[in-house]
Amino acid sequence: MAFDKCNEVHNHALGLSENQLTNNMIEDLKSYNKKSKVIDIKENLEKKYNISIDYHTLYYEFRKVFPRLGQDDADNMVKILEEKNIHYRTEKKDNKIERLFFSTPRMIRNYELYGDIVLIDSTYRVNQYNLPLIVYSGIDSYGRNILFALAIVNDETGTTHKWCMEKFFELHIKHPNIVMTDQDLALVAVLDKEYPNITNFLCQWHIKMNLKKHCSYLQNMNLKELYNRILVLPFIEKEFQFESEYNDIVKTLQFKKFTKSSEYLANLYIKKKMGLLLYT
Repeated sequence: MAFDKCNEVHNHALGLSENQLTNNMIEDLKSYNKKSKVIDIKENLEKKYNISIDYHTLYYEFRKVFPRLGQDDADNMVKILEEKNIHYRTEKKDNKIERLFFSTPRMIRNYELYGDIVLIDSTYRVNQYNLPLIVYSGIDSYGRNILFALAIVNDETGTTHKWCMEKFFELHIKHPNIVMTDQDLALVAVLDKEYPNITNFLCQWHIKMNLKKHCSYLQNMNLKELYNRILVLPFIEKEFQFESEYNDIVKTLQFKKFTKSSEYLANLYIKKKMGLLLYT
């Protein structure tokens, strides 16, 4: 039996998941145009290759081939913001936009009404450029999420967060009482140094997700009970109870030489002692 030839049509599905596209599929995208409907393309490719395709993965690749704003996307984005009278700030390097911060009139009005508490979080891989999108949001009197501002940036360094916070307060004059963040150390450091009068809380949900990420391997080592005790740590409200449970867990981890979890919990302990954790 010879293996020197490969039939591309029948070879694509081997080990292929819904969030993967073959080179042939990506080439097929080029036969469409900017106004083509992604849902129709999805149906056509699934029929052709006899495989289920994730819509978001396909949309991401489609926009790489046919960018919504064309080749000069950043400049076109600024033009759109200007046409719609949206307030914005940019940072350029070598005549290229590296950071874009903007807030609509409604966002600014939202902040005037509900800007006592600001939530800052970043999303990843939600645009065709893989750039972080920093979301500045809050909660209105009906318990609904509302936006205060958005920033598209090249990185999440302290310099970038400092620039974004400066632009935020150029467009939103008053300072909030509380800023709630995930465990982005660069952002926390900027808030600590530049805005000491603003109280910074860390989000419980993000802490729990990070605990799962750093300690989930314990479940595969017959230590599920210990793993569950770790997940409860951020939610212990009384300090002496937290101290007791934390010390007992760390001793167990050190005895078993699980340094990865021990180091992460040490950081959690420091944040707890500094009063950075948010309890709801």
